[in-house]
Amino acid sequence: MNSFKKIAFLAALTAASAFTPYHAQAGAMPSEEPSVLDRALQDIETQNREEPVVLMPAEEEVVVEETTVVTTAPPPPEDAGDLPIFTNGSDVAVAPANRVTNVQDNQSFLGLSLGAYDPATNSELAAAFGLEFQPGFRIAGFLQPLFGAMVTHEGSYMGYAGIGAPIEFADNWMLMPSAALGYYDDNGDGVDLGQHLVYRLGTELAYVFENKSRLGLNAHVITNGDSFDSDDRTEVISLVYTMPIGDFGLDGQ
Repeated sequence: MNSFKKIAFLAALTAASAFTPYHAQAGAMPSEEPSVLDRALQDIETQNREEPVVLMPAEEEVVVEETTVVTTAPPPPEDAGDLPIFTNGSDVAVAPANRVTNVQDNQSFLGLSLGAYDPATNSELAAAFGLEFQPGFRIAGFLQPLFGAMVTHEGSYMGYAGIGAPIEFADNWMLMPSAALGYYDDNGDGVDLGQHLVYRLGTELAYVFENKSRLGLNAHVITNGDSFDSDDRTEVISLVYTMPIGDFGLDGQ
């Protein structure tokens, strides 16, 4: 009896194995395409077995190399001599602020005059010749220094130093009032002022040409300072031509 049961169980097991589909044992028939779901599951299993994908690489230290920018200035002009060239980082040469100056357009002048000594006051009329130097600088920015001399054909003479105030007006016209202190000697043939120390007061009215030379008329009173009476003064009226000259470095250049 037991032997019969064993034989029957084995026969039933064999019959069941013969009728069981292959894909139930192996998961799919060799000739059958896997379904979409199967492929998705296979992809998930495959990704889980692989190493994780690194989307961003690890941060690396970035080394920035220092660079030096060198700019060059244009070469100095040929007539620059030994003057230094300064740059402000561009290709334009500039001068430092403490070397930028305003140069006044001052000019030295030499005046020559011919006129009359004592033409009206003391009846000591004489021809007068004058020479005046005006250096190329200003006192207080507007006062013109004066240095001059006057001599008559009869021997009276005077040397003086003073200041004038040039005033330009209208077109090419100039007025220059002046005051000076000087040494005077009538030499026995002129007006006796009683002393050698005298004062010269007057003005010049002149026309200024394009080259800065000028032609004018000047009138000055010479007095001992006591009064303007006839016993204490004389006068000189002259035609004067004044020209610009080289001033031996005194013109501020």
